[in-house]
This record gives sequence, structure tokens and C-alpha cells, in this order.
Amino acid sequence: LILALVTLIYGGIGIAMLADPKSVNQQEFAGMMFLGLAAAMVFLTAIFFLPQIIGGWKLFKQRPSARIWAIIGSILALLSMPLGTAAGVYGLWFIFGEQGQRYFDGGQIASYDPPPERNW
Repeated sequence: LILALVTLIYGGIGIAMLADPKSVNQQEFAGMMFLGLAAAMVFLTAIFFLPQIIGGWKLFKQRPSARIWAIIGSILALLSMPLGTAAGVYGLWFIFGEQGQRYFDGGQIASYDPPPERNW
């Protein structure tokens, strides 16, 4: 969300610099630079967050390719310190762990035996 806010601010500054009728060449260049930075931020955001969103959607819909997208999304999440790192480590731990194997192979997270009956 912060990255989206910064992108909007940079884009707004760039548009304001370009929309000024009294702008000089340096101001137009600076406006184009701000718009270029905003476009680069949108591109980088898409690269880092789209695999995570696609992986989450495929997990939700229980698609066969969800495991690959979840691995990619977890690896990309490792780069976002500190909460993304924790989420990425947990995601990889789940995917390659016993519960993840059961989830992706059988479609169920866990199967537990019911507790024993009480014979007083």
C-alpha cells in the first residue's frame, strides 16, 4: 500500500510538472523522470506481487499449478524484510513439509483421528 501511495505521489508530481504552461525544458525533463519512476515502481510491484496473488488464488481454487506459484511467491516474499521474510519462510516450510505434501497430493490439509471415548 505504501508503494502504491508513493507511486501516486510521483505520478502526480510528474503530471503537475508537465501540465504547467510556463514549464521550461528542465522542468519537463524532471516531470518525465517522475513519471518514469512511477512507471518503474508499477512494473516492479507487478513483478513481486503478481506471483503471490496468482499463487494465493490458485491455492484457494485448489488448482494443480498452485504449488509452483506458491513456491515462486514464497521466494519473492523472502526479499521483503522483515514480515515478508517470515511469511516466505513459513510458506516454503508448509509447501515442502508433511502437511503441504498432503495438501497438494490429496487435497486435504490434515486428517486426524478422533479423540478416544471416555470410559469412566
